[in-house]
Amino acid sequence: MNNDHCISLGGKILKETEVKPLFSVALVTFEQRRFLNDCLDSVFMQDYSRIELIVCDDFSADFDTDEVRRYIDAHKGNNIVNVVVYQQPGNVGTCANCQKAFELSSGEYLKFFAGDDLLSDSDVLSSMAAYLKYPSNGLVFSRARGMKQNGEKTNNLYPDDYSFNLAKSCGAHRLFELYATHCWGKFFFAPSSFWRRDLLTEIGGFNLKYKYTEDWPAFLSVCERGITPLYTDEVTLFYRYGGISNNQDEQHFEQARVHYMESSAILLECALPVLREKYSWFSRLCCWYAAVSLEARCVYEIDWFRTWNFTQKLGWLLHHIPYFIVGTFLMMCDGRMYPSLKKPAVVCIITWFILYFDIIVCPFWNNELAASLILCFATLWAIAVFGIRLFVRICVTVSRSLSIR
Repeated sequence: MNNDHCISLGGKILKETEVKPLFSVALVTFEQRRFLNDCLDSVFMQDYSRIELIVCDDFSADFDTDEVRRYIDAHKGNNIVNVVVYQQPGNVGTCANCQKAFELSSGEYLKFFAGDDLLSDSDVLSSMAAYLKYPSNGLVFSRARGMKQNGEKTNNLYPDDYSFNLAKSCGAHRLFELYATHCWGKFFFAPSSFWRRDLLTEIGGFNLKYKYTEDWPAFLSVCERGITPLYTDEVTLFYRYGGISNNQDEQHFEQARVHYMESSAILLECALPVLREKYSWFSRLCCWYAAVSLEARCVYEIDWFRTWNFTQKLGWLLHHIPYFIVGTFLMMCDGRMYPSLKKPAVVCIITWFILYFDIIVCPFWNNELAASLILCFATLWAIAVFGIRLFVRICVTVSRSLSIR
């Protein structure tokens, strides 16, 4: 007697033992209704056999729950086994909206993205499910391609090639350091990430202390637990430009201010305490610099040209002199800027040449004394440059040796 139970799915008979885990796709939306149908269509075209569709809107003026539900019912296939359309009773922010979508979902696998982005191909969920089926792959990072507001695809990849390849080669300890010492988006890209429910549950979901930055605290928490995210070089999403991170419309300035300042706070509150316990002083310095860089970006994009006068600008610059000094030091450590030995070397050669051949440069000067002073200055200059380069190199070497475990 055959005890296997069978179900019908999309007109196909499958044994119960063959039924795939439920994949919850959560679209978190805010004022994106004009793009939402295209976003939904990219979900409908997926070939994965069991999809739960969650649409969670953050109290948009252009969102009609019944209208969205009718569109879904008219276009979804049999592989969409459950649908939830929900609108927040008031605007709560990205973090709370994502958390609500998480609570409304029931799938073993989870995908969160905005209502104006698109899944890139019909096999995205199937491809990611092949990784997520392993419990060790609780968080999977793929890549995204930029897309203009009109839907035109660009060649911009997120993360970029260098950052992606570096992150892919690192373990959890090193990844935490990378996430904690660089501004958001350099070594991960949240819209193209995928979760297992058990891991997101383990870290407590999204941190509701913050309003707009849902991803960074979660990714830091994963790496802090010693769990290494899986990186796969597959483009799974088309990311439409124009969100909080890059929208410069007047109405979004204050929203952007909150986003920048809470991103800075995440580094200081979530990352820096861990760096103090387990990482080098150099990592802590980089974390502080990244946090202040976000504040500086906020000032430059929102206040500098719009509202500040000369006195306010000068005051800010004087107050942040340590920030500029540290920035110069870090650029030297990173190889982007180095004091050159070429100039003092050239000065030394020229003055030595003047002294050796007793060339009169100016008849009103004591030629030998002037040349000797210049030679002495150039020599001290060269020694100082060499010392700075050596100090920076030692700092980098020691920091890297302490960071790699």
